[in-house]
Amino acid sequence: IRWLKKGAMIDIMTSDGENHTYTVTETLQTDPKNMSVFFSRKHEALYLFTCDGFADLKRFVVVAEPDISATTSAAFN
Repeated sequence: IRWLKKGAMIDIMTSDGENHTYTVTETLQTDPKNMSVFFSRKHEALYLFTCDGFADLKRFVVVAEPDISATTSAAFN
């Protein structure tokens, strides 16, 4: 996930076959104890995270929000 950049699209298929598309809005490196990044949004968001930094002492976080255009176009198909 470290290679995801702002604007990248992420497609997820649920177990019932429904597709969800998200757009990366932010990437950041933070302290593993900093949980505020996961509660900073008042709306739906997808969070992907992994260990990062020297000796994996940091957390690399990707924040993505639902892609409205994909949802809208899917509704009309």
